[in-house]
Amino acid sequence: LGFAVAAFLDPAILVVDEVLAVGDAEFQQRCLGRMGEVLASGTTLVYVSHDLATVEAMCRRAVWLDRGVVRVSGPTRETVHSYRQSVETSNTADHDELGPVRASSFSVRGRDSIVPSVGAAWSVTLELVADQAVKGRLVLGVSEGTATPIFVVQNDVAIDSNSTRYRCSLASLPVPSGQYALWAGVVDNEGQYLLPWRPRAHFSVLGPELLEAPTGVVRLSPVYVPATWNIE
Repeated sequence: LGFAVAAFLDPAILVVDEVLAVGDAEFQQRCLGRMGEVLASGTTLVYVSHDLATVEAMCRRAVWLDRGVVRVSGPTRETVHSYRQSVETSNTADHDELGPVRASSFSVRGRDSIVPSVGAAWSVTLELVADQAVKGRLVLGVSEGTATPIFVVQNDVAIDSNSTRYRCSLASLPVPSGQYALWAGVVDNEGQYLLPWRPRAHFSVLGPELLEAPTGVVRLSPVYVPATWNIE
């Protein structure tokens, strides 16, 4: 209701604080549509949110505040990228892993080089060590700075008491150029983690970047989809 009143008044400056954190999908879409109309009319929008996808969709410039201190201020894509890198670094910090399964090594490779390329073959090699032979489901995910993966792949595994090496391969890596984190975890049949789910490695991807979408168009994941256009 507060957003509806503020937007209806056609203000010179519209301040929106986490309005999309409430309401259903239809309400959120109406809010995005109205904010797009307000921006098109020349109104200044000050948008405060932890939803990085909508920040990128609505704002040309962004400020990252950390406990009231400005960490980064600049173009939205660069600011959001800095924030995501900070989150990844924090989550990848060493933790004591006392569970029944431990990870001893991870490596990420492209088809013909160490650095993967957009749309090309991609593989992950990892070694797991168990206190005793166990069975579970090995889950791998790729994220761009948050705990929400862009995609997840998984497979049932039997881990020996000695070191066991696994390789996961994709025929085509579906993400654009950028910096990413590889997440991994192992769960048992009860859904309990034998190996905690967290970032295990970082890697770069070379190739085309995503073009910026029109204002108000929210992309939940930076998936790269090649397309061919023709005039008919």
